[in-house]
Amino acid sequence: MGHDRLVNAYAGLKKYGPGLIIIDFGTAITFDIVSKKEEYVGGLITPGFKLMQESLNKNTALLPYVELARPIEIIGKDTVSSIRSGLVYGVASLCDGILRRLLERECRGFKVIVTGGDAALVKPYVRFFDKFDDNLTLDGLALIYKSQLTKK
Repeated sequence: MGHDRLVNAYAGLKKYGPGLIIIDFGTAITFDIVSKKEEYVGGLITPGFKLMQESLNKNTALLPYVELARPIEIIGKDTVSSIRSGLVYGVASLCDGILRRLLERECRGFKVIVTGGDAALVKPYVRFFDKFDDNLTLDGLALIYKSQLTKK
């Protein structure tokens, strides 16, 4: 388990209480679950935007590398806008689909916290989230540091 995921889970628990799904939009997109009993349950990992961008560019003969930006419309009118729409709406739909399944089953009533470097880009397109927390990981590191100071 990556330390960043555990830090996010700790920060989420301290800031928002138990019963959480934390989505971190970084190189990979991670989903981490903290139960209502304050236990780290596990999660999911999918490729992030940058991995998808690079894969389309490097593993196809003619597709260019496209800078991330909000799409103008869902249907692209050229290659660049088609890739941009596919990336943003694809990731948003992936997140909504996973969240819908989690919230219907194992995570009923859980809060959804969104964080990470690419979170602001996809935020307007993801339907199921409660809080956008740009500094969750940094806040978690600070909380852990402070908790260690009080033990000494």
